[in-house]
Amino acid sequence: MKRIALITSLLLSSLMPTPMPAFSAVGERDTLMALYNSTNGDFWTNNTGWNTSAPHCGWYGVTCDGSGNVTQLVLSSNNLSGPI
Repeated sequence: MKRIALITSLLLSSLMPTPMPAFSAVGERDTLMALYNSTNGDFWTNNTGWNTSAPHCGWYGVTCDGSGNVTQLVLSSNNLSGPI
């Protein structure tokens, strides 16, 4: 009986979603800069704030929550060109 309970417990725990680790602001900034560099950011229609020392939450098209985590990225019709 204990063996069945253990197996059931293991099966149920494997079905539970694993929380994603928090992404640091440095990691988010690095990821955004990788996007900028791979899509010719210097030639975007609007690249205000990008590739500067300004906080990434103030960059054109970037929206963050109160903790500074990116929640939305809107760069449509901004002349991005290259692999993502």
